[in-house]
Amino acid sequence: MEKRKSVLTEKTINMIKKRNHSMDLKSTKEMVQSLNKDGIIIDVSPGWLSMTGYVREEAIGHFFGEFLVDESLLKTKREFPHLKDYGFVDNVSLKVRRKDGVVMEVALNGTSQYSDEGEFERTFCELRTLDYYMRSVHAINQLLVYEKFLKTIMYIKANISSILLNKVDYDYYNALSEILNEPPEIIQAVIEPIPEKFEFLDENKKSIIKYAKETFSKNTITEEKKVFIIEKKSSLEFPISSEYEDYSMITKINDNSMPNKERLLIIDFNSSEELLQEWIEAFMNISEIIESVIQSLEINLKNKALITELKRLCETDRLTNIYNRMMLDKILINQKNNYEGHNKNCSIIIVDIDHFKKVNDTYGHNVGDKVLCEIANLLKSNIRNTDVVGRWGGEEFLIICEDTDLSNGMILSESLRKEIQCYSFTGVNKLTASFGVSEFSNGVTIEQVIGKADKALYKAKTEGRNRVRCCVSSY
Repeated sequence: MEKRKSVLTEKTINMIKKRNHSMDLKSTKEMVQSLNKDGIIIDVSPGWLSMTGYVREEAIGHFFGEFLVDESLLKTKREFPHLKDYGFVDNVSLKVRRKDGVVMEVALNGTSQYSDEGEFERTFCELRTLDYYMRSVHAINQLLVYEKFLKTIMYIKANISSILLNKVDYDYYNALSEILNEPPEIIQAVIEPIPEKFEFLDENKKSIIKYAKETFSKNTITEEKKVFIIEKKSSLEFPISSEYEDYSMITKINDNSMPNKERLLIIDFNSSEELLQEWIEAFMNISEIIESVIQSLEINLKNKALITELKRLCETDRLTNIYNRMMLDKILINQKNNYEGHNKNCSIIIVDIDHFKKVNDTYGHNVGDKVLCEIANLLKSNIRNTDVVGRWGGEEFLIICEDTDLSNGMILSESLRKEIQCYSFTGVNKLTASFGVSEFSNGVTIEQVIGKADKALYKAKTEGRNRVRCCVSSY
């Protein structure tokens, strides 16, 4: 028996520690009462007396059932033994009759207290009215609203940051609009576009941006105050419940792509008064994130432009702005691999300006440079998009013709020869050029293909220049 009492006492102590109701008999807010083993009231809290309308002398020493309606009295007699023997009852629905006769519906939560020997001593019971549960529901709803707010802000922040994971020329203007307009709490988000795109906005967005600019112009702007919150009235267009208000946030974001280096962001959103300050702080933080993303994108674009320019300088001839010898060597390797792997024809054309030394000696190197640039433009303008032309060295140019056999290479060369012959060059007037043509074939290296084109060019020169020749001899 003693062992059973010891175990019972230990369990009861643990239960008391886990109970989530008040046992404070001094509470002015909670209805707390303490009963003896017969259900007689030993003590009550000031809150109990206030809610029931009785004074202490009218409660102490009375059976608790006297304050209940008959149907609840029966329930109490059924539940009280459970409270004594097992140490607790939860949410027992009862009807308490106040002193003025008004019946209150309450939920009783009770915990029993035992001696060290496991003997029942007294109970502590809290009576919760409907107001308590309404407050609890309200508190839970507030937590849910706050959780929803946090998820909204996290969604916006994460998606804005993810813009950086996209290619550097990503259209962040449209991306930001989509991200900010996604959450249901945001009625609409409007981002000021660059001036060229402003006229393409609908009239509603134009008026919103103009209104935002007027708002900023009427207020003192500091670095610390770059965000304005405006409370708006509910409208038929955006109906909202009375619990929430309709607000507009206007802020400026640093953006070098704009004429004044700033871009306006206007967000209409729904928020409860309790959460308004949270929204303001979140929007300020989001504005900072947007600025950081924009700055990073600007740096990425500048880096991309620099890399593109460096690549162009590495691949192109500085004077003529067509491919240089290094790039031509790479393309020749690719064409040889295509021929060997896919049996794709490829012709090589070497072009040499006739008597070019005489041009430099007679008119000077400045005129000679202009002639080289004009020849390069002529060749580039009269070949296919799949063909490649580059400066091979000095006054020589190399054309690589993909999917072109020797006979078609000869036809293209003859066409180019005529273009050059008919062209009037700056400071010189008429010039001619000689052409040597070869093609890839089985067992022939790149050096041998070039060598064959060189031989054909030499043949054109020795036969009087201004002509096209090919070399088909094998090595």
